[in-house]
Order: sequence, then C-alpha cells, then structure tokens
Amino acid sequence: MTTLVANTFNWLRLESWWKNYTNRLAQNRAYKETVHELSKLSDAELRDIGLSRGDIHSIAMETHYDSLDKIEYNKNLKGWV
Repeated sequence: MTTLVANTFNWLRLESWWKNYTNRLAQNRAYKETVHELSKLSDAELRDIGLSRGDIHSIAMETHYDSLDKIEYNKNLKGWV
C-alpha cells in the first residue's frame, strides 16, 4: 500500500511539473510572437496605439506571464511610472 501511495504521489508531481512546463512553453511562444508582431509596426503605427518601441517587451511580459500578476503594484499608475 505504501508503494502505491508513493508511486501515485510521484506521478502527480511529474504530471504537475509537465503541466507547468508546457504552460511556460506556451507563454514563452506567445511572448515571442507578440514581440515579433509589435516590432514589425512602424513608429507612427505604434504611436497611434499609444506605444513606443521601449514599451514592446514590457507589454508582452505583462500580457503573457503569470508571474507578473503576483507582483503587487498600483494598477492606477500603470503606464505612467
């Protein structure tokens, strides 16, 4: 019985690790795609949507990575500070 519990626990850990790994791969792929697509825009097009070249990476990070949701900051100041 102990072996069954240990094997189940190890399987659940492996399954959790795999799910986290595939989620990170998907996030990374989406981040790179966002950066690539925004980088193709001209400076005038970026200005039209309220962005500059320096904003591209931070916008992609905020959009696609969950770890930024865990950082507490004043959302009222987003884009200003």
